[in-house]
Amino acid sequence: MKPRDMIEMRLVDALKVEACPFCILSDTDERRYISHILTDEVVMNADYRDMILERGGFCNRHYHLLLESRASAGTGSLGLDIYLKDLMSETAQNLKDALSTARRSGRRGGVRGRKHGTGSAVVSIDTSVLSGKCPICSNLIQAERRDEDAMLRLFVEYGREAASTAGRKMCVPHLLSFIQRAAAERAPDSVICEVLEEALESVTMLEKKLVSRIDRYSWNRRDTPLTADETRVAADAVMKLAGRKGLHL
Repeated sequence: MKPRDMIEMRLVDALKVEACPFCILSDTDERRYISHILTDEVVMNADYRDMILERGGFCNRHYHLLLESRASAGTGSLGLDIYLKDLMSETAQNLKDALSTARRSGRRGGVRGRKHGTGSAVVSIDTSVLSGKCPICSNLIQAERRDEDAMLRLFVEYGREAASTAGRKMCVPHLLSFIQRAAAERAPDSVICEVLEEALESVTMLEKKLVSRIDRYSWNRRDTPLTADETRVAADAVMKLAGRKGLHL
């Protein structure tokens, strides 16, 4: 086969490997794009960063690939920190709005969120999503529903202590899923507010740590050793915004 252009050349090269050529090309393109969006040119593009916020951040897979890309290459640190700081600020504001609504009206089920962050589309887990899904994913969804029910029972038994601990530790996808479940099960408004208050506090704390980390890139602080918190803040932020690697919510 004689390729006529660069696109065909890539495909011909991929066909020489004993694997799906489209998977090979997709993997190559994915890694190249991840490296590209961590460059200064893209990071400093305000329109691109606004687009990321509008879409609610990245998917779970790409949050973790961005983190791994930075760790393996030792580059793109500032870019990822800036993206995460923007998303953490957006998340904090939306949690404040949700908490204000819960306190003001006591309305249940009013917490909304984008697919991977917080924003415009109602986050829900519907039984219809089980049809046609990977059986392992379906079992995981059912198991998480079971665990959410158990968490609600803990709230009934232990009240503020359980709500405070859960709110502080939950990732944003699980937080949104749980709040909706709690509202559907008519959990007390005080419990929902407690969870949101603790979640907001943890997100705000991460936002401050990201600001501190970004400040380390200034010329007069770049040689100062990073603290333990500053070293791991990007990983902590990804875990807060996206949850564990492979999370299907």
